[in-house]
Order: sequence, then C-alpha cells, then structure tokens
Amino acid sequence: MKDVLYLSKLEFSKMFKTKIAKVGIILAFIIMIGLTISEYSDMKRVREYESANGTSESWDWREREEYLISQKESMLSDPYYNESDRKQIERRVEIAEYRLEHNITKDYEKNMWWFFADNSFNWVFRFIILIVVLVGVFNVSSEYNNKTINMWLVSPYKRWKVLTSKYLAIIGYGAIILGIVLFMGLLSGIIIHGFDRVSSEAILYGVNGPYTISTALYSIVIVLLKLVELIFSISLAFMISVLLKSVSFATITSIVTIFVISPVVLYGGKMMDYLNYLPFNHLDFRKFLDFGTILPNVNNDFDSIIIQGFTPTIASLIIMLYISMFMSITYGVFCKRDVI
Repeated sequence: MKDVLYLSKLEFSKMFKTKIAKVGIILAFIIMIGLTISEYSDMKRVREYESANGTSESWDWREREEYLISQKESMLSDPYYNESDRKQIERRVEIAEYRLEHNITKDYEKNMWWFFADNSFNWVFRFIILIVVLVGVFNVSSEYNNKTINMWLVSPYKRWKVLTSKYLAIIGYGAIILGIVLFMGLLSGIIIHGFDRVSSEAILYGVNGPYTISTALYSIVIVLLKLVELIFSISLAFMISVLLKSVSFATITSIVTIFVISPVVLYGGKMMDYLNYLPFNHLDFRKFLDFGTILPNVNNDFDSIIIQGFTPTIASLIIMLYISMFMSITYGVFCKRDVI
C-alpha cells in the first residue's frame, strides 16, 4: 500500500506538469466565471422587471400546480404516454397536491444552490468528463509513445502497483476539477442570490409518497450520484489507453465512445431492448432520484430515462459489472503483455 501511495504521488505531480492538465483547471474557472456572469445578468433583468411591474410568484406557482392537477385524467388517457410515463405523471400530480397542501414554493432555483438544480450542471459535468478523460488518456498513452513506460517496468515495483498509481492519480485529478466546479458553483450562488432562501426545500417522491429534503442535501446527493458516471468514464478511457497504446488513437476512441456512441445507444435503446444491457443508459442515477418531480419529456430521444424492469439495484449491478470487466482487461493486458 505504501508503494501505491508513493507512486500515486509521483504520478500526480508528473500529471500536473503537463499542459493539458493545467489548461483543464484554467478552463474550469473560465467556464464557471462565464456561467456566473450569464446567470447574474439574467437575474438582474428579472429583478428589474419585477420591481417595475410587480410579481405574482405566489399566485403563479399555485395556479400552475392546480392546472396540472386538473389535467391529470387527460394526460393519463393520452395514448402517447407509456406505462412508465403515466406513473411519472401520477407522481407529479401527487407532488403538486403535496406542494399546495404544505404551501411549498419551487424556489431552489433562486437561491445559492441554483447551479446544482439547473441543467447547467449537467453540461459542465460533461466538460469535466471530457477534460479528465483527455488528461487520463495522455497520462497513460504518452508513456507508450515516449517509451518511458519501460523505465517503470524495470523498476522494483510490480506492474499492478504502477497501473494502480496511474488510475488513482487520474481519479485525484478528476476530484480536483470537480471540487473547483463545486466551489465555484456555490460561490456563484452566493454572489447572485446571497443567502436568501438558503433553507429552501425540494420535494421528491419516495416509497411512501412525496417528501421534502433540504436543497443543500439534495445538491450534495446530485453530485455524489454523478460520480458514478465520472468513475465509469475514467475506467473506460483507462482500458482504451492501455489497449491502444497511442495518444491519438486512444483519445479519438475514448471521445467517440463516451460522447458519440453513448447517446446513440440511448436513442437506440428506446427501440431495441437489448441495447439497454449496455451501461450507457444506466449512468445517470439522478433520473431515479427525480422521477416524478417533472412531467415526461416529449423530446427525450437522447436522454437517459428509466427503463421498465431496470431498478436502481439492477442498474448499479450493470455498471459494477462493466467497470470490473474494464479493469480486469486493463490489468490483465498490462501485467502480462510485453509493452515494448
């Protein structure tokens, strides 16, 4: 274990000497600053409009929820919706009734936690995956291109320890990028919204029906669930790097697999059930957390949706199976094959 930690430290320091790792961190700050400026400008216009024309927020949300409840039977009888969609509609109506009964406004998008509830977090997280994958691929494949991998293999350290140190270093880099985004996201919320509504609540649907959860805890859970996709992407790119041993080929293959093939599989899985046994439609665990909080999306061709028969437990098992397979192949090839 001491050897792995020592080697991980070396890999980590070596990684931060590369330009791509430094650029990734700089871009993370730039993107978050840009989002903050954009959101601040939007909120400034909203506040100026409300100060000039007044606001009917308390009436608007009640009117919206009451209208939704009145449309329940019409939506449930619509042949467009499948069984899962109808279940989602029923849960959303129950949440509407719960919201009205307990007088809970939907205000978590207008407080310091706005970034995590907003769709912007999903897009920024895709950027995190892209940067971490690029850094990870470069960290592993460049060792083959430069033949520096041979120096490690003639060292007194076992191959699996060398490989593990690289894997941990990449995960550590991903944690730093994610940490920067989380810190900047929270700072953005404080700058834009201050500490107003800091104790707001979100309504989710559980085993016993609707329940409330603090927005702070809800945001933390969202971030934790996203780690599944990050670790999966790192493991997949790690395997591709070891198998292809080329920076260019490994980079192209990783990006195509994660950002092109993945959405294609999501789309195809809605027509061909066997594609749902691939991991790509099970990476977004937030869909289980938020199921019932929104109505079914009409244009969800490339969205990760809940598939009938695939519970969170089954989805977890599928992801663990694929990650285990990726790592088994990676370690098997690296530890046994001549890498010269």
